[in-house]
Amino acid sequence: MDKRLVNSLKKELKAFDKDLAGIDKQLKEKQQVRDTLAKLIGDLGGKPGKKPGPKPKKAGKKPGPKPKRVGKKPGPKPKRVGKKPGPKPKKVAKKPGPKKAGVKRRKRQPISDWVVAILQAANTPLPTKEIIEQLKAKGYIFPDGKTTAVYQALSRLGAAGLVAKTKEGYTLAKVEAKPAPVPVVVPEPAQ
Repeated sequence: MDKRLVNSLKKELKAFDKDLAGIDKQLKEKQQVRDTLAKLIGDLGGKPGKKPGPKPKKAGKKPGPKPKRVGKKPGPKPKRVGKKPGPKPKKVAKKPGPKKAGVKRRKRQPISDWVVAILQAANTPLPTKEIIEQLKAKGYIFPDGKTTAVYQALSRLGAAGLVAKTKEGYTLAKVEAKPAPVPVVVPEPAQ
């Protein structure tokens, strides 16, 4: 079993060496083509391309000390003219102005309260469009002119069990009164 393994490894090694020999041959051919092209460029008066390798050092110039700046004298910096740096002033909150006489601002009631009041006043089921029309007639202002709040309120009220949906529309759900629990009297044992 070990001989088989060794033989298979030897075959793989030979195949690898053969591949390397082919790669070396291709590399030599490409280098010859490159050298020929560089020679042609040189003969035509152009500069041949750079060969890979380290850059040649420039002869003649040696690094030396940096030249001194001319025109600026060391000394204290000139003072700034203008505002002095310091703490920034604090922003003062605006105080609310005087209230207009005779105008009272009411707190806005939730739309669900408006819907319940409309459904209480109507003894019959109302479709959503009718509820919206009655809200507008009573003076409810829809934010951004969108009536989606009505649908959301009806959904919440339905989930809470206050509103029921019928074929004709929405109506208040009939709340069944639970009978009062009957107290159970347990007679005391006689002594």
